[in-house]
This record gives sequence, structure tokens and C-alpha cells, in this order.
Amino acid sequence: LEAEQAILGVLALDTGRLADVRGCIGPADFYSEKTRAIFQAMLALAAETEGNFDLILVTDRLRTQGKLQELGGAAGVAALCSSMAIPALLPQYLKLVREKAILQQVRLLGLDLARTAPSVSDVQGFCSDAEQRLTVLLRQKTGPLASPALETVAATTAYLDQPETHLVLSGLRAIDRKLGGIALGCLYAIGGRPSVGKSIVVRVLMRGFLEAGYGVLDDSLEKSREEVVEIRKSRCRF
Repeated sequence: LEAEQAILGVLALDTGRLADVRGCIGPADFYSEKTRAIFQAMLALAAETEGNFDLILVTDRLRTQGKLQELGGAAGVAALCSSMAIPALLPQYLKLVREKAILQQVRLLGLDLARTAPSVSDVQGFCSDAEQRLTVLLRQKTGPLASPALETVAATTAYLDQPETHLVLSGLRAIDRKLGGIALGCLYAIGGRPSVGKSIVVRVLMRGFLEAGYGVLDDSLEKSREEVVEIRKSRCRF
């Protein structure tokens, strides 16, 4: 709440910083309904006055909307716009509010999944839907705060969405159904616990490329001589 109040305080001091705020967070990212209402009033006034507004105009707007009383009147609005805010720390305030908003949305998603899980009959479909919902949530939040891993996922997704991207069927129905195949020019990392079948998956993928007419190079420091022979029988090219 303090970070949200600090953001409002910075805007009260310098309405020109609204573009910086709006480029990072939106009204839905405010956890407090009171600070959210003030921020929405600021946004509306900024659109009408080309950014020329102050706390007096914000208070009048909230009074017109019938929200001023529940915010504690004009004094309450002034208190919620922290006078202790430091404009130079605005990026840190925004980062904190946005991260908390992401965690809150993930928490709500988890609660919804926990609520519906007991009545699920299609476990695989349920898990796939949960994964998709979480992925959509993270994609919406990618930006200045995104981790390198999320940025890589976003870049890969954008690449795969290009109509000219060439896909090769992997031979694994689950992968082909989910991704449409393996995209040429992409780097894929297959991870998992020991002995869960990662090597088998890789061999199936290699066979799919061979059947599509592509050469395959297998470079490993872990395969035994017998495994290398088996791969050669699969027509891999070294």
C-alpha cells in the first residue's frame, strides 16, 4: 500500500510522470480499492486536460463520482497521495507494485484451480488449461520486469507465430499437437529428472528429422558405444 501511495504522491507532485506510470502498470495492478480509485480519476483527468491536473481537480472528480466520502474526504485523498514520496524512486515504486500484482494474480489463479480440481475428470486437459492460463498471465506481464527466461519464451513464441516459420513434425503427437512441430532455427532445451526418458524423446525427434530428409548430428559425452551403434542404425549422420 505504501508503494501505491508513493506513486500517487509522485503524480501529485509531477503530473508529467504519468506516462512513465501508465507504461508500467494499470488500475488493475493497484491492490487497494482506494488508491485505485484515485489513480483512475487521475487517468480520466489526464485524458481530458492533456495532463494538466492537480489534487483539487482529482478531489472534485471523486466527489462527482460519489467516491469522495468513502475515501475519507479531501483530507483522506491527500493522505493517500503520500507527501513523503521521492520522485527519483518512482521506478522502484512501480517495480514493487507490479511484482505484487503479478503475485496476486498467480495466487487467484491457484485458488481457482484448487476450487475446481476436486470435480475434474479430464486431468490432462485440466493441467493443460492451467498451464495455458499461467502462460497467458506471464505473457501479459512481460516487459521491463520480465526475467530473461520469460523474455526468451516471449521471443520464441513470437518467432513461432510467424507464418513463414518452417515446422517439422517431431513424431511425438503431444509435441506436434501442442507446438505444431519443431521449428527450424530454434534452440530447444529438454529437461527432467534422471531416467524419465529424455534421451528417448531426443531419439524420436532425431528420427522425425531424418524421415523429413534432414541430417542430424548427435554429439554426446554420456552415450555408451552400444547407444552410438543404435543411433547409427537409425541413419543418423555424424
